[in-house]
Amino acid sequence: MDFSFQTRIVSFVLLLFAGVQAITLVTVYQTTRSNVIKQVGQNLSYAQRIFDRLLNERGERIASETTILSADFGFRSTISSGDPVTIRSALENLILRTHAQRAFFVDMDGKVAADTDQKYDTASFPFSKAINLAPHKSSSVYFVLIDSKPHVLATVPVLAPLPIGWISIATRVDNRFLENIKKLFQVSLEITIAAETPQGLHRLASTLAETLQKDIDSLSIDHFQEANDSPTILEFAGRRWVTFSSPLLSAREDQQLSVVLQYELEGSLKPYKQLWYSTAGLFGFGLFGILFGGVAIARQISRPVRQLARAAQRVGRGDFGKPVNMSRRDELGRLAQAFNLMMQGIADREARIAHQLRHDPITDLPNRLFFEENLIARFKQDCGYLVALIGLDRYAEINSTLGHGLGDKLIRAIGMVLKNNMPVDAELAHMAGDEFALMVPSPGNENSLRHIAELILHVFEESITLGPTTIDVSVHIGIVHYPKDGQDAQTLLRKADAALFVARRSGHGYHIYKEETDPCQPEALSLMRELRLGLDTGHFKLYVQPLLDLRLMQVTHVECLIRWFHPERGFMPPDHFIPLAEQTGHISRVTAWVLNEAFRLRNEWQEAGLETRLAVNLSAKDLLHGNLPKLLDDLLAKFPVKANDFMLEITESSVMQDAEQALKVIKHLRAQGFQIAADDFGTGYSSMAYLKKLQLNELKIDKSFILNLANNPEDSVIVRSIIDLGHNLGLKVVAEGIENQESLALLELMGCDLAQGYWISRPMPSIEFYGWLKQSSR
Repeated sequence: MDFSFQTRIVSFVLLLFAGVQAITLVTVYQTTRSNVIKQVGQNLSYAQRIFDRLLNERGERIASETTILSADFGFRSTISSGDPVTIRSALENLILRTHAQRAFFVDMDGKVAADTDQKYDTASFPFSKAINLAPHKSSSVYFVLIDSKPHVLATVPVLAPLPIGWISIATRVDNRFLENIKKLFQVSLEITIAAETPQGLHRLASTLAETLQKDIDSLSIDHFQEANDSPTILEFAGRRWVTFSSPLLSAREDQQLSVVLQYELEGSLKPYKQLWYSTAGLFGFGLFGILFGGVAIARQISRPVRQLARAAQRVGRGDFGKPVNMSRRDELGRLAQAFNLMMQGIADREARIAHQLRHDPITDLPNRLFFEENLIARFKQDCGYLVALIGLDRYAEINSTLGHGLGDKLIRAIGMVLKNNMPVDAELAHMAGDEFALMVPSPGNENSLRHIAELILHVFEESITLGPTTIDVSVHIGIVHYPKDGQDAQTLLRKADAALFVARRSGHGYHIYKEETDPCQPEALSLMRELRLGLDTGHFKLYVQPLLDLRLMQVTHVECLIRWFHPERGFMPPDHFIPLAEQTGHISRVTAWVLNEAFRLRNEWQEAGLETRLAVNLSAKDLLHGNLPKLLDDLLAKFPVKANDFMLEITESSVMQDAEQALKVIKHLRAQGFQIAADDFGTGYSSMAYLKKLQLNELKIDKSFILNLANNPEDSVIVRSIIDLGHNLGLKVVAEGIENQESLALLELMGCDLAQGYWISRPMPSIEFYGWLKQSSR
């Protein structure tokens, strides 16, 4: 349910006032009640002490009178006669004088010599505790039950002059006795004498009304035990009582007597009720006044608020032309002025936001959203369009080496270069950190597509200078055409991304989309299913290619290579399925298979006495997952071979994808004892910067520098520099891609350590290597 602002203001003020007053009333009530209970408790504690003193004084008075009588010669003579009738007569006179109800004479053996009721004659005195203490004291006073009635028992010794017995006088404590004590207190105190029995609390005497006495009998002993230490509140008969219980001194262990003092709580609180009623009346009057005052003030506030709300609705509809007219000088008037300024600010910012929503903040070029909207708009036109995704190479390396600030400047510069060199009707966008998109009208024939691609590549033939830094920029391009390659923006961009992936994988500057090269085509996905099956069914074979030690002129190493012989497709080149496996996440299965076969092969060669070491290529995905060290640990446990018999080859690009994680894994591999080699060395952007971080054992020069080594002086200079660099760092250097004797001879003169290539040997099945090694050594 929606309430108006006016209603909420009035309701809030009313609720706030009511809440504060309610808290005040509750606080006053609770404080008053707590103080009353505390005061009543103190009164009950005081009353308990008075009650004990009164009973003790009565017992001591009777004991005093009995002591005086027992000192009389005639009384002692009567006692000494030993005649029960005569003694009983003397005791009856004694209880008449002391207003007691019962008297006993107990001889020195603890036997009752005389009992005024003749019930205990010749029996053992049931209250032996009283006579046990009498020899040590002039008298003793205890509370006992006689005939199930509570009595005050005063006991004194009879001396002639030595003790000849004891006289015990019992005074009954009944309702009337308690009423007389109650009259001594100025408060409405209720007194109850009770005995604790296995069946519960047994009331013996009480000043409570008859109806209340029945209710108190229903309470358990636990209720009164709570009141033993301090006053507590008990509720019975629909009334609350402040209760204090105190045990009485009993002459028998099996007779536990207590006095229960109670004061009705309502009687104590009655004087304060008028105060509460007055406070409640003031509360109601104040609530009534606030209601009318709040309504009046809320109307003055809600009227201009509604005016501002209507203005806000206009702003919500995009109408910024009509300001709020309010001739007030208070806060609401200033709010209206601020609202008008806000409307003007919103109008200005809305234009900026609309621009920022569809433009990249770094380059101010259209972003992916705007590019897709423009692409969709072009679908309505009856013409074809080329869509190109331009991927900047090594942008992550540039950022990590030169910093993100310079990386942003480079992106802005690339955007300006593309914008200034593309056709006038081209639309350029910055899609992501290292990716641009281009849309150009095109008939769709291959020549027109190639022309645009070569135009883009030509733009980046010159270096880009940013202050003192000059950067060589290279790109790869994925190209699609509308409507041939797709009828919607998502399809076109996906296929352009697939073409960009193929361009990067193949090393060519650009790639025009073809379905047969799309890694996300159903055929490619089917190929990955067949790859998993082939790994389990023996369709893959391990090949090795020898590495020649140029100092010993002996083969000391081999590189392990995987070959797939598909039962239906035939031989599958590695570059046909390895990139696909990397993209789909299956490369870890391929790596695990190669490593397992390499360990098995090394174990077989070791048993045959062959000490040839094995090199295994690792994928970038292997370095980015932390399970590679565990896989190698498992293989070391499975096969009795040494870790330093293996050279694990990594590329700089694989490290640069996530340098921190890759370096962490490489450090772990080194700790396990494996040798580490940098594969394709010399092609990376920051190879020098990462040499010392990688902790390498070997550099493997990229074959692009070796293939024309004999005929290209520039390659010769580069290769010689890499060899010298590796040796200065204490590393071995390997050259791959040797296809003629001249290149091999040059490498030997340069001091290269190991050589690999078709001139030495093509890759061969691992089972044929042993025979080839024997034949080549002749």
